[in-house]
Amino acid sequence: MPRFIAILSLILLLRPGVQAQDNPISVNKKAQLDTTADFSKRIRILNSLAYNYGLSQMDSALKYANQAISESEKADDQVEVGRAIGMMGILYEKMGDYVKANEYQQNSLEILEAQDDKEGIGSAFMQFGNINLFYGRYEKALDYYFQSLEIFEKTGNEARIAGNLNNIGVIYHEKKEFDKATEYLTKALEVNQKLGNKIQEGRCYNNLGLIQTQTGNYDEGLELFEKAEEIYRQQGNLRGLGSVLTNKGKALSMLGDLETGREVTMEGRNYFQEVNDQVGLADNYYDWGLALQKHGQFQGAIREFQTAMKYALTTESVPQRMEIHQGMAESWAELDKTDSAYAHYLAYTALKDSIFNLETENQIRELEARYAMAKKEQEIEKLSHQNDLQGLQLERNRNYFYFATALATIILLSLVILLLYFSRFRIKASQKTSQLEQKLLRSQMNPHFIYNSLNSIQHYIYARQPLEAGTYLAKFADLIRMILESSRDESVTLDKEIRLLNVYLELQKLRFEELFDYELEIDPALNLENIKVPPMLAQPFIENAIEHAFQGMQNGGIIHIRFSKKGEQVLFEIEDNGIGIIESRRIRKADPNRKSLALEITRERLDFLKMTRKFNVQFRIEDKTEAGLGETGTRVTFFLPGIA
Repeated sequence: MPRFIAILSLILLLRPGVQAQDNPISVNKKAQLDTTADFSKRIRILNSLAYNYGLSQMDSALKYANQAISESEKADDQVEVGRAIGMMGILYEKMGDYVKANEYQQNSLEILEAQDDKEGIGSAFMQFGNINLFYGRYEKALDYYFQSLEIFEKTGNEARIAGNLNNIGVIYHEKKEFDKATEYLTKALEVNQKLGNKIQEGRCYNNLGLIQTQTGNYDEGLELFEKAEEIYRQQGNLRGLGSVLTNKGKALSMLGDLETGREVTMEGRNYFQEVNDQVGLADNYYDWGLALQKHGQFQGAIREFQTAMKYALTTESVPQRMEIHQGMAESWAELDKTDSAYAHYLAYTALKDSIFNLETENQIRELEARYAMAKKEQEIEKLSHQNDLQGLQLERNRNYFYFATALATIILLSLVILLLYFSRFRIKASQKTSQLEQKLLRSQMNPHFIYNSLNSIQHYIYARQPLEAGTYLAKFADLIRMILESSRDESVTLDKEIRLLNVYLELQKLRFEELFDYELEIDPALNLENIKVPPMLAQPFIENAIEHAFQGMQNGGIIHIRFSKKGEQVLFEIEDNGIGIIESRRIRKADPNRKSLALEITRERLDFLKMTRKFNVQFRIEDKTEAGLGETGTRVTFFLPGIA
């Protein structure tokens, strides 16, 4: 995912080089604000300060933008109100909140169009281009940029001309038309150099460097990144530094210098965190995941991709999520985890289809608009040529018929394609759900466990112990019923989950007699009937402990299960005093026929819940010796969201 920088449209033409709060020009602007009574000048200063602080101090930027809106509304100057609202949209775009950014820009455009403010309208079009670029609607973004470019060419605003040239270059890069991208970015660089606009000059170097690295010219790309980095450090542009260092780190890793690449990438990540740039953080983690993937470190790549997805979900960026799912699918496939790879491929396909559906809808609307325009033009022509009315009318009718037929055919075909895509996606999602349900059921109804339980019942019968046999049989039947009921549910109440675990543990204790004991500890602050959890999360790990952790022990095994409240989460812990993870791995390595599916099945379940239901459950497994707890054994901890 290349960290390209689209130029943010400014409602006001700012002086080149105006930057963060410690910049002398910014200090001077604040001093001017304290002594200036002229309304128009104050609004220009406020918007200028909002933009400059937006490069590194977003709280201050929002304060100045809100002040600009407030003072403009008090003076009832609609042009300045529209421009100040547009500046607020720019700040939300910088923060990665594109929904709010779009809302502010729509409001700004309505006000500025009513006032016929060409500069403001051009800037709003430029901003809409940025928003559509973010969502992957490249054709629509390109249309907005060209409209904005046309306006600024008429007004002679060279700074905004350069901004649009840069953004058009970014779009052509995304469309893989690298020659056109280089042409527009070079033009933008020349204009910015002429104006002495260092901020935009750095962006052009950064974007041109990306084209070089993506076409395999890593050395040339690194030279351009270093030029951009030098400018950003001089200007104190933290967001720009995050971007160029992310790109530079990836280029270094592709050249084989993974260690230096990592150091540079981490520095870029720190800058993004400092300015809370969610989009930038998603790009940074994704790019480093790609670097690890290229070097065969697939587990590390998956961890980077998962963190990237966490940030991408907060910004709702469709292109970002598509590429992250694609990277996850490739890494899981390399690890022979076909189910996980397939799940991410499905998510990638669904997002790709959503962009296709939107573009199809836009094409249909465009056809309808063209049809309406053609009809209007034909009516005008009819009025101006009354003498040829009969002949023209016949020709037009034929044209109407052909056009209407073509339009109806396109609409019908589009609807059929959409239905096929949705139908295919639903079928695949249903198949995946069924596969996971079957795996979960198989893991819970382990054949050995069922066989041994029935043998135990048989033993009690042969030993003429009918009371014990009846008790065991009743518990066994109750457990099977609860497992079958819960295996098809995505979640169950916490009290039902605890009852199921209790019955399961009692049966296992009867089977193994004095091998182990167990404790269930429930936090009284938990509302057991209202909290929902995925069913039988703990069962595979409890079975692991019983079957493997207490190996070699004659008695004294303890399984401790805790449910507690921690903030807005339910903390769910399973702890044993067995041999621990390290020793278990050693034994498993020595015996290749001995396999544990607990970890694999649990991860697949949680990944699927997160992808389809946005139910994010985190968990970790610790060897108690490694964790410094002073004894052997294993501790598994689940962090469940959403306390009711």
